[in-house]
Amino acid sequence: MTATSAGNTWFRKFENWLSRGNSALKIGLIAVLVSVVYSVPRLNVPFNDFYAKNIAHPLTPQPGLNPAEHYAKRAFRITAPGIAHTFGLNTTGAFALEIITAYLLLIALAFTVFRITKDALATLIVTLAFTFSYVHQGAVLTNHVQGWEGYGFFFLALSLLLRNSPLLPLAALPAFFSDERTFIGFAFIIAWNLSDAWKSRRILTLPVIIPFVCIGAAFLIRKYLTAAFGLSLPVGSDNGVGMAIFKANLMYMPMAVFCSLKSFVFVLLFGTYYMYRNGLKLPALAFGLAVFGSFCAGMIVHDISKSAAYVFTAILPALGYVYNNLKRSDFIKAASLGLALNILLPTYMIIMSGITRIFYVPPTWLTIYLSLKGE
Repeated sequence: MTATSAGNTWFRKFENWLSRGNSALKIGLIAVLVSVVYSVPRLNVPFNDFYAKNIAHPLTPQPGLNPAEHYAKRAFRITAPGIAHTFGLNTTGAFALEIITAYLLLIALAFTVFRITKDALATLIVTLAFTFSYVHQGAVLTNHVQGWEGYGFFFLALSLLLRNSPLLPLAALPAFFSDERTFIGFAFIIAWNLSDAWKSRRILTLPVIIPFVCIGAAFLIRKYLTAAFGLSLPVGSDNGVGMAIFKANLMYMPMAVFCSLKSFVFVLLFGTYYMYRNGLKLPALAFGLAVFGSFCAGMIVHDISKSAAYVFTAILPALGYVYNNLKRSDFIKAASLGLALNILLPTYMIIMSGITRIFYVPPTWLTIYLSLKGE
């Protein structure tokens, strides 16, 4: 037996094992293992006092905050500090839990991708590609910089998984109170459900109604929090939100989008193309404009790579069109190329013109080992 034939035999055995039983759970756990080995979480950093106060009093406006400060925008982001306060976690514990949500995100995405493709190998490759994108690494590697990165991404991924379930509010509402930009990502879940309803010629179904109920409930809760606790969200260019920020960020938008989503940008492009080619011309146009508009909307704040990452929910419906319009072998090859691209390209955190590389080859654990040895 040659080395090539032996390799093919072992690969077939691995694929057969992956396809048996609970494939999605196996794939999710493999992605978690890859992340743990390749992207060691960083918790040994000092945290701003804001987070400790936020956990101690999640519904109390912090006195002395200048409206121009980044922290002033976090008044309604009560999911993470609320969970930490409820379970008696300190700041380190809250960020450790956030890293766990980043791992749970991979498992949720594995279940969603497998539901779309029914293909274990394709699901593994796509899930691993997410492992090397900002959607996952933003929480694992930059939590001490931005704070609460992972909660919003995780609850959006869970919303994707529960998009046709009456349990959707249990994921959507915590997402909305993790970061206001989750509304951008959630819009594509609504669009996906509307598309399914349109195909079945049944519009007024629970999967269509419940997401709108979630949106309405979120705004009512925000009104109540303002009236009962005095929470408010200052806006304007001085607070890092507004058209002046948008104009300054516009030239960095292509880099922010590509560095955040990496090869998944091509999934969005080809998903739109195949949608159009399948005769869904108006939905394809609407989808393309919605994706572009969402990227633009994310440019009104400083941390634009994070804003672009929230559009990851549009990738899943686009992925279905790409998978269904390619031969399986061609999809596996294209997805493998995308995974390689995601591994080799750095993951950047872009805050206006400030660009910080948060991950690159070699793996983080090797970097830490060499730094401990003084090399």
